[in-house]
Amino acid sequence: MTSSNSRDLKSMLRFAMENSDNTKPTELDPERVQWLQAALASASVDPTKQLKEDIGILEELLPKADEEAEKLEAVLDDILMLTEDLDLANDFFKLRGGNILFELILKGPEFLKSQSYQLLANVTQNNPEAQKICVQQNIMLELVTMLTLEKKLTNLKQLLLALSCLTRAYAPAVVQFRKADGFSAVLKVIRNFANDAAAKAVCDKGSFFIFCLLQEVIESSLDENEAKNLTNAIISLCLQLLHVNEHLLAGLIMLFTNSVSVDAAIDVENLPHGTTKRASRFVDESLRKSFVHWLSQMDSRFAESNDPADAELRSYIGVLLNLLNKE
Repeated sequence: MTSSNSRDLKSMLRFAMENSDNTKPTELDPERVQWLQAALASASVDPTKQLKEDIGILEELLPKADEEAEKLEAVLDDILMLTEDLDLANDFFKLRGGNILFELILKGPEFLKSQSYQLLANVTQNNPEAQKICVQQNIMLELVTMLTLEKKLTNLKQLLLALSCLTRAYAPAVVQFRKADGFSAVLKVIRNFANDAAAKAVCDKGSFFIFCLLQEVIESSLDENEAKNLTNAIISLCLQLLHVNEHLLAGLIMLFTNSVSVDAAIDVENLPHGTTKRASRFVDESLRKSFVHWLSQMDSRFAESNDPADAELRSYIGVLLNLLNKE
C-alpha cells in the first residue's frame, strides 16, 4: 500500500467516525461518493502487484536519491510494511528486489541505511530461501565491516537485527559470519557504546545476538581455540562494563561447560566431567583473578535484591564464581 493509500484509509476511518452518530444514515453529496469509491478502490490493490510497483519506483528513484529523498523514504516504508508478510518477503526476491536491496545496502545513501537494514531483516527472517540468496551474494563481509564502522545508533540497531535474521538457524550464513570475524565485530560495538545510556538497546541486542549464535555453534563447530579466544574477549569486555550483562554471562557459562543449554549448565551439582579444568584452561591466571574479583563485586551488589528479575542474574554470577574458584 502506498503512502497515499495509507492516507486514504485514515481518511476513510475519520470519515466513518464523523458520520456515525447511531441515529440515521447520512446523505452523501456526489463529490464525497466519488472520493469514497476511489479511496476504496485504491485500498484494495493486490499486495504482490503493489510490491512489484514499489520495487520499480525504488529502482527508478535511487540514481537520483538526493533529489528524491522524501519519495524514496516513503516507498521504502511501504515495502517494509508489505514484506512483514512472509509470502510477500519471498515475492520480493522473485520480483527482482534482491538486486536493488544489495545496491541499497552496499552503495545506497546514508539517509536510507536504517531502512535498508530493516528491509534485509524483514526478507530474511524465518526465510531460508532468502538467507540462501544473501549468502550466495557474499555480502556478509561487507555487513560485518559496516558494523565496525557505523556510529549512528539507529543504523546499528537495525544492522544487528539484520545480521541476526540473516544468520538465525541457517548454518551457511553463520559460517560466513564467523569467517568475517563477526563475533569480534559485535563485541567491539558493545565495547564502544557499553557505558552510553542512549545505546543500551544496541548493546542489549548485540549481546543477545552473541548468546543466540553460541547456542547454534558451541556443540557443532566451535573448536576449543576459537572458544578460548571468544571467552577471553567476553571476559575482557565484562571488566569494562559498569553494569552486568546477563546475556554475556550466560554465553560464558555455555562456553565453559560446552553446553547449548544454560539451564543444564547452571546445575552445578551435575556439571560435565572436566568442566572446571576447561574453565581454568580457557582463562589465564591474571585475567581469572580480575574477573573473579569483578564477579564478587557484582554478587555483593545484587545479594540483597528482592527483584525477581535479578534472580537469574545472581544464579549466573554464582555459577561462574563456582567454576572459576575451583582448582
